Amino acid sequence: MAASLATQQADEKVLVANGADLTNGLLIDGLAWRVVATSENLGVPGGRSHGIANTTSDVIVFLDDDCAVVSPDLLERIAARFDEQPRLGALALHLQINGSDRSMRRWIPTSRSRDDTGIRPAVTFPGNGHALRRTAYEDVGGYCDELFFKHEETQLSWALLDGGWQVAYDDSLIVEHPETPEARHDVSFRLGVRNKVWLARMFLPAALVLPAMAITVIRYLARCRRVRDLTHVWSGLMLGLRRLPRTRKPMQWATVAQLTRRGRPAIL
Repeated sequence: MAASLATQQADEKVLVANGADLTNGLLIDGLAWRVVATSENLGVPGGRSHGIANTTSDVIVFLDDDCAVVSPDLLERIAARFDEQPRLGALALHLQINGSDRSMRRWIPTSRSRDDTGIRPAVTFPGNGHALRRTAYEDVGGYCDELFFKHEETQLSWALLDGGWQVAYDDSLIVEHPETPEARHDVSFRLGVRNKVWLARMFLPAALVLPAMAITVIRYLARCRRVRDLTHVWSGLMLGLRRLPRTRKPMQWATVAQLTRRGRPAIL
């Protein structure tokens, strides 16, 4: 990733060493990447929050360390997108599987036809390749770090859209990433269910909370292949019902309608 960005201009380049044994402030191999290390694993949203707190730029680009940038002017074009759209809060990049022009469906955050190209409205963004506007991020309260892993992009996207900011996807901004299974971590089912229940309880209008939670449980049960998976689903549901990590703030019905028009109803 660092090598693929070596020729691109950025105000600052930061590597978040999330629970890794690296030294704060270290400059990596003369590539001008400054290390921001944490003594413990803060989780995905916590790591990103830590990175944002240790940067000053208004537009911040996030890439996984196993990504490779394909677009030679990626950073310049991202900055231009945010300049062109003052209410753009988050921009999803186009992720392709390494060495191919194929993507994975979960990396594409919008409904699209074969003819759709360029920048268009989205409902979320892929965590392994996106950009955020700092002022928008701060305006809506940033990430909920307690999510730790799974659906943190949905949480921030819902907050941005409900706060009057825009979320968009541009398939001309290309980044490569290894193909990875969605449930590659043992905690995927437990935290996935817990976080979806939390999102429903924190964000959805009262009439949608129970249906959304029921749909979440049914969908995860349908993916269970082992007894252990069933245990994780039950555990996640109980954790999600036990408490809330943030104060409930239901989104406006206009936001519900906007998500539906964009092909991803909030209830799902």
